[in-house]
Amino acid sequence: MTPNPQTQDACAVRNRVILALLALAMALAFFDRMNFSVALAEVGFLRSFHLDDQDRGVLNSAFYWAYALLQMPAGWLVDRYGVRWPFAIGFLLWSAATAATAAVGSLVSLVALRVLLGVGESVLSPVMMRWIRLNIPESRRGLAVGIVMLGSKLGPALGAPLSAWLMLQYGWPRMFLLLGLVPVFWIVPWLLLVRDTPAPALPRQSEFGVGASPLASIAVVAVLIASFCYQYFIYFCLTWMPAYVVESFHMDITAMGWYSMVAFGGTAVIAALAGHAADRIIARGRNPLRVRTSFAIAGLALASTEMIAVFTAHRGAALFFPAFALSAAGLATANHWALGQLLVPARLSGKMAGMQACAAGLPGIVAPLSTAWLKSASGGYVVPIITVAAFLMLGIASYLVVLRYAGGLTNGGAASPDPERSDPAPR
Repeated sequence: MTPNPQTQDACAVRNRVILALLALAMALAFFDRMNFSVALAEVGFLRSFHLDDQDRGVLNSAFYWAYALLQMPAGWLVDRYGVRWPFAIGFLLWSAATAATAAVGSLVSLVALRVLLGVGESVLSPVMMRWIRLNIPESRRGLAVGIVMLGSKLGPALGAPLSAWLMLQYGWPRMFLLLGLVPVFWIVPWLLLVRDTPAPALPRQSEFGVGASPLASIAVVAVLIASFCYQYFIYFCLTWMPAYVVESFHMDITAMGWYSMVAFGGTAVIAALAGHAADRIIARGRNPLRVRTSFAIAGLALASTEMIAVFTAHRGAALFFPAFALSAAGLATANHWALGQLLVPARLSGKMAGMQACAAGLPGIVAPLSTAWLKSASGGYVVPIITVAAFLMLGIASYLVVLRYAGGLTNGGAASPDPERSDPAPR
């Protein structure tokens, strides 16, 4: 039966609105991560809880204790129950944790609420990737992921100056209260628009969409390692960059907020453009694995230029390269997420997203703590930033492994269709 054009148009419009809702949810989630980093760079907040560098490392890490460890269970949850209600419940939970931060009075309470925030946000990546996998064809998937990932960069870009302004105007308790309660209204359009779509019930071929080859397992492991390395860099920027620019360049909180906005804003723009560019190249018949892996390698290589900042005496260059490195990492942002989905069939999209998000969430635990320890042991930020560059190099090596096996996975380089659902049917 030929699909009704009006039905197709209505479905396309609804999908665009849902994609925008996912991008907004991603931005709001990263608001709730960035506002805490801004608070930890403010002297008054530190004095309120008598926090030292080790305490800051623990607090920056606490969110990821739950967030990283619950990614695979969250992937199973959305594969089993869909995306609609699990995401609504998770969103409500993380908003409540943010708002409740306004009322805490001890370090233990702060840690507990950061863990609760991680529990709520753990469904975010599996929901995003499952919905995109089942509703967006591969030829447009990079742009779709890029649009949603705009939120992960616009959240810090806008959240840093907004959090700084709210904190200076109203104090840190009201800042957390407002940023926790106002976003709750997002749940209403989500529940009204989203309907869960089951994955296609086709014969089981293997655990991997590319067939039962051991090369698939090697490629998956390499992608997971690369995800860890990429996110180590991102989480260093999310949790310690505000303190780095304040302490190293004597910025005030307002200037730091604007600096963060430029850096993360640049990542957002490049992420969307890179996802779209990769889609265009793939649409011309190029191998999706090779294209997306190449973009990811370029992003990590340019991100490593952040290390230049600690080896130059020129203040302008020292300020330029962290912002440039974070912006350039946008080349990898959408493509490294879309790459993971190429390796599994649609019925496992949530689980793959959960594994990848777990690998990407673990550095959220490691990066804040290791940065705090390395900073204390070495007396500055040079060693922590060199460590970031070392992880980026490991990530590039992992993506080279994916490139090495991409030909074997896709029969010599031709783009291989998703064996279960490469082009979702209109609903």
